[in-house]
Amino acid sequence: MAKRTKNSRKAAAKTPKATATKKPTPKIPAAAKSRAATRKPAQASTQVTHDQIAKRAYEIWMEQGKPAGTEHENWCQAKDQLSKI
Repeated sequence: MAKRTKNSRKAAAKTPKATATKKPTPKIPAAAKSRAATRKPAQASTQVTHDQIAKRAYEIWMEQGKPAGTEHENWCQAKDQLSKI
């Protein structure tokens, strides 16, 4: 086993330890904050969900007498009907 010398200890002590640098958070102007607070939501209440379209397409399929091969047409018709509401 090799002996450590004073020089090897100093070299080890001089190597800087890795420290996590914290990035500064960007400053948001007060005017931008007030605009964001008064901004309306992006039409969240009028968007039609996948489940709503599927339910309406199923109703259309049932009304037509359950014909085979009309899935795409029923889906498109349901989507059009629900988007007009």
